[in-house]
Amino acid sequence: MSGAHGSHGHDEGDGDEKPEGPPTEFDCPDCNANNPCDALRDKDEVLCLYCGGSFEVRLPPQGKMKLKAL
Repeated sequence: MSGAHGSHGHDEGDGDEKPEGPPTEFDCPDCNANNPCDALRDKDEVLCLYCGGSFEVRLPPQGKMKLKAL
């Protein structure tokens, strides 16, 4: 077998592609900690597991997720 089988894959299209489905993690805007979570929806409230900050999720139809401090 040759090693060429894995030559395609994650290198192509990496970058600004939006993952399919709702986000399942967020980076805290206060402490930058990555927080895994259930699938997020617009106007959900999330809590940073590291610093305790509370945020409201904003998911515009186009664009990336934003977190608003509560």
